[in-house]
Amino acid sequence: MLPEDNFTFSLDMESGWSTFASTSQDNITENSSASIDRGEMNSYPDSGYTLSADSKESLEEQLLNQAGERFGKGTWTWIITADQCDPDLPVDGVDPDQGNDWELTVTVVVMVLRISEVGP
Repeated sequence: MLPEDNFTFSLDMESGWSTFASTSQDNITENSSASIDRGEMNSYPDSGYTLSADSKESLEEQLLNQAGERFGKGTWTWIITADQCDPDLPVDGVDPDQGNDWELTVTVVVMVLRISEVGP
């Protein structure tokens, strides 16, 4: 079998979560792929509850820094490593698979804090 072009990509977050995924060649007619999915990093807030604070800023701090609800804060570091990218032919200087084109797609959903009522 011909050598595969495989990659590993890893993700490290400032909030302490890290993971990695490696590609593998399952079907020679298709490109290798891998994915990292961390859906529902933070829970969706319940409605109908009350919090008290001395200021809007203090209330924002309470809401945004609840224990277990801080995944994704800070810098995200992506590292992509070529694991197996040897030329396909055993002849030096000949590589029919030039370029090793690949695509990294990152989808991030950001929820924006909205305080609907501040009262006495």
